[in-house]
Amino acid sequence: MNNKAVSDAKKPRILVVDDEQSVHKLLRAYLERHDYDVRSCLQSREVVEKIAEHEPDLILLDLMMPELDGISATRRIRNLDLQSYLPIIVLTAKKEKWDMVTALEAGADDYITKPFDFDELLARIKNMLRIKSLQDTLVRRTVEVDEANQQISRLNTVLVKTNKQLQRKLYDFHNLFEVSYRVMGQLEFHKLVRKALVNILGIFGTRNAVLLQAEKENSDFFTVIDSRGMNDEVINSLHFSRHSALIHYLELEKKAVQMQHLPEEFAEIAAELKSAEIEVVAPMLSNDDITGLVCLGANFKGEPYSEENLETLGILTNMLSVATHNARNYERLRELSYTDGMTGLHNYRFFRLRIKEELARARRESS
Repeated sequence: MNNKAVSDAKKPRILVVDDEQSVHKLLRAYLERHDYDVRSCLQSREVVEKIAEHEPDLILLDLMMPELDGISATRRIRNLDLQSYLPIIVLTAKKEKWDMVTALEAGADDYITKPFDFDELLARIKNMLRIKSLQDTLVRRTVEVDEANQQISRLNTVLVKTNKQLQRKLYDFHNLFEVSYRVMGQLEFHKLVRKALVNILGIFGTRNAVLLQAEKENSDFFTVIDSRGMNDEVINSLHFSRHSALIHYLELEKKAVQMQHLPEEFAEIAAELKSAEIEVVAPMLSNDDITGLVCLGANFKGEPYSEENLETLGILTNMLSVATHNARNYERLRELSYTDGMTGLHNYRFFRLRIKEELARARRESS
């Protein structure tokens, strides 16, 4: 780009709309001496096309033109969707107030009568360009404010969403604390499992839940210890081999998984579990070994479990793994305390315990 083109680009651009060639020559000669870039439109019907072509900063518009009068041309200009405000100064030989009022009502910003004083014309042009600059600045600031408000609205939406997530996590942690307090201190194994499953139903809003652990006689199989909300047919058929592909997958993942998120190679297993009304399987871990499984059915909302739900279930199953291990050890110690180490027969302590139980039963039945 040459220096003249750069210079012209910085000059305010004025579009003169008049059907007289002499007016164009006169205005061009005078305004270009005052550092304005002047463009011409001799046919008023072409004013819209000329505006699109030249993108003027201001229009000098004759009121009396044969094809399209200045008032009609002004209305056409004001109906355009322009990027910035376009001031219009009407040039007219008429001096009746009605013509001036009509032009201003049509959208003109100012007027000057012919023959005009060039100093007055220049002053009016400068004033209109100053108003245009202020108007453009106002529009630009308004757009900036709107964008800022939209950004604030987006941030507020994120904050509200984050706050809800934090509240949900706080609620989950509160539930975990309650479960830990009410359930995990239980030393009787079957009472512990029963309370844990009841609490799981409440925390996750699930229709059914089941806990499986390795069999005492054969630790290679996980069988049902207790369940809630499942029919007997499903319970009797539900078991997992420690050497199955799903168990190996859970050993690698070490977290709860939904059937719909299992890799494609587990499609058959996922379908079988879903037919048994199981949607989620969570491993109970102890030193990276799986000691049991907690399985959940669909929730009452009929929606997939969220990542927060699965994370909470993972924490809960790890706590449950420790608690069931402690309960099992307690039961073993209790059995040892009632058994003679040499003979393996029940000792005197067991005899006294059974006597107390029988006396209590007799009192209940006789009352």
